[in-house]
Amino acid sequence: MTRFLPRIARDVPKGQRKPREGLRSKHRQWVKTLPCVACGGMPCDPAHVRMSRADLGKFNTGGRKPDDKYIVPLCRRCHDRQHDKEAERPFWARLGIDPVDVSLRLWAITGDTEQALRAIERAHQAIALHHTARANELRAGA
Repeated sequence: MTRFLPRIARDVPKGQRKPREGLRSKHRQWVKTLPCVACGGMPCDPAHVRMSRADLGKFNTGGRKPDDKYIVPLCRRCHDRQHDKEAERPFWARLGIDPVDVSLRLWAITGDTEQALRAIERAHQAIALHHTARANELRAGA
């Protein structure tokens, strides 16, 4: 006689968390406390980065929300710009930073606010350098 193992439920019973859900929600809550990576404003929303990066194995999943390790802090104004008024790729290209890189840095240091503030400051410096370079190009071309 063959014994069958009990079937694994597809749904988690009410009141129990899915595996690793605690870490992901803590990361989301922590990202909310950081300043906006684009402008430095507060308060922030955890904004999912939907861009694909094949070299990192991150692919856009056809409209589904990406994993929570791909979130960056954006204030409401910048978050709206990222999604509504512009396509995501031109938004980040205008800033001159790689949001996937920033999101993975934040994921690696979840909970360490001091290191996160340094990472965001480096992003702000990269944005300033990008804007300076663009202004110099425009002046040289005129």
